[in-house]
Amino acid sequence: MTEWDVVVAGGGPAGAVCAIELTRSGRRVLLLDAEPQPRYRIGESLSPTACAAFESYGIDLRTAGFVGKSGATFVWGDRPPFATYYADAAAWQVRRADLDRQVQETAAQAGATVRTGCRVDRVLLSCDRVRVSYLADGGSRCDVEASWVVDATGRDAVLARQRDLLDTDPALDYHAVWAYWHGGLRLPGRAAGNTLFVGGSPMWWYLPVDDKENVVGVGMVGPGGAPPADAEAAYRGALGRSPLVRELLGDARRSGPVRSAGASAQLSRRIGGPGWLLAGDAAGFVDPILAPGVQLAVHFGQLAARTVHAALTEPAQTTGLVQEYERRVRRQHDGYRRLAINMYAEAGSQSPNPPLDALAGGDEQPDRLTFMSVISGIPPHHLPPMLGGYLATRGAAVRYGGKPPAFGEVEGFAFLSWVLRHPEMQRPPLAPDSVLALAHGVVAGDIPVLPASGNDVPRSQRVVHNATGDRFLLTRELETMMRILAGEVSFADATKQFGAAFGADPDPEEFGRWIGLLGRHGLVAWKPA
Repeated sequence: MTEWDVVVAGGGPAGAVCAIELTRSGRRVLLLDAEPQPRYRIGESLSPTACAAFESYGIDLRTAGFVGKSGATFVWGDRPPFATYYADAAAWQVRRADLDRQVQETAAQAGATVRTGCRVDRVLLSCDRVRVSYLADGGSRCDVEASWVVDATGRDAVLARQRDLLDTDPALDYHAVWAYWHGGLRLPGRAAGNTLFVGGSPMWWYLPVDDKENVVGVGMVGPGGAPPADAEAAYRGALGRSPLVRELLGDARRSGPVRSAGASAQLSRRIGGPGWLLAGDAAGFVDPILAPGVQLAVHFGQLAARTVHAALTEPAQTTGLVQEYERRVRRQHDGYRRLAINMYAEAGSQSPNPPLDALAGGDEQPDRLTFMSVISGIPPHHLPPMLGGYLATRGAAVRYGGKPPAFGEVEGFAFLSWVLRHPEMQRPPLAPDSVLALAHGVVAGDIPVLPASGNDVPRSQRVVHNATGDRFLLTRELETMMRILAGEVSFADATKQFGAAFGADPDPEEFGRWIGLLGRHGLVAWKPA
């Protein structure tokens, strides 16, 4: 019986990226994929973040015939069409079968053993070893042992289902039906490579995935986790009620069968433990429209690999490392879940039908605010002051140990996730005689740091926790403020004490913005004198 450091179950982006990272860190990795090559997978719209990650592994997305995209276009509810574009970033619409093949080949080139047509169906966890049982192509059963297993089996979620850990989400209970077409029209102008999302019941996506053969993927999302019994009839009927999608298809001919699948959100009640982790959709799936799947799969495939490598290097830190990995997965899943719920609530009940030339471009700044409003549920006119205040306080925090704001895909998601978890509360204005104190539930402590790369040594980091479990790096400046605010103190006195600690009086306006940021993040509270 061959022994491995890690068995990775699932050869999609989460599993293959995990295998690449672990192998490059010197671990013996067996990657098992249930499907033989070539495997079928639905087309995928990649974000710039996911594209940059793949390219960092040497995976060439630019010469594979994929469709370049600059953003997404929405015909959503009763508002005019709008688009959101990526700023100075490349992204692609891809054929997932080709993408998965490239990522698996990269894992093999890095040194992982890759076996396709091997369906993992049982995992036995013991105190120091893991036994993974799978059915090989042809029906023979094989068992392998390893120190760790990473389940990246997608929505099949083999380990979570085996341990009865998987919960579905009634707030995002949907199914998807889709097919591929040759010869569908592209959107006009700058939007030519964009994904098109059309609201109504059902909701639609229109996704160009192949420049060489002009292939588009066209799918609908409807309520209820179980697909219709006759998916083809349901698909044809829904197309008849969506004039915009029908117009885009024009004289296109369908390529292959109509396919369907459940698309309800799901999340495992545990994401990991000694000897095992869940990654990608096996840990949690959000929705097929907002579609963060590949981006999260790559991100958490990397983090899973670094968590496992660190735990193998420093076994005494295993519990803390797994807890930190699970915290990050849950935070991301919760953020996207809230955004998806808001987005679906704005979809409307009728399929809109604007003229095609209305989809050509859009007014970038207003459209971006519209998009952020749709997925956050915040009225568009409320967003600019909220966003401006957020960036101003972030900018002020740079002098006090914070990172400079770089508002883009990641920072925008962080802003919206924060606003949704912590709605803006009415606070009294901060004044020189305002009385400051630490907010309720604020504590400092050590946490294990998930390594930034596979070769980093596991270490601990001192952080501050607020009452809702958010964590912030305990900089020298923040640690000083925590000491000053151990008891109630006026804003003016806090400013003086802070200046005395660092040998220079801070600028009152900038310092006030920083205190405002700490208040927004649940670290500092104040009241009138």
